[in-house]
Amino acid sequence: MRATITRRDIPNCQRCNEPGILHISYPTGSSGAEDQPCHGHLEHVLCSQCDTDLAAICVVEAVCDTSLTDEDYERHLIDVVMAWIQVLRSSRPDPTQLDQDVDKYFRGVL
Repeated sequence: MRATITRRDIPNCQRCNEPGILHISYPTGSSGAEDQPCHGHLEHVLCSQCDTDLAAICVVEAVCDTSLTDEDYERHLIDVVMAWIQVLRSSRPDPTQLDQDVDKYFRGVL
């Protein structure tokens, strides 16, 4: 799997509008009708307010860790981001939150 990690010019969180910590783009890894692979990418902005699962917290800690050498830092960051992507891929949207987001979108506030 090839993911893109961005640490510069990060957009604000789409959920709460707070500044993002990290931006990732990763393959969907899902199947469509008749189990045909879906090609495309998903994007996610890591937010200290909204992303509170353990995998996301590990990414935040890795981003802030200044004790590692550049090579060790890069390897560690890749490892924790890949673990976080697995969590993102396995999570399902909260129907209530989804309805609220759709409502915000149509009102022009999302």
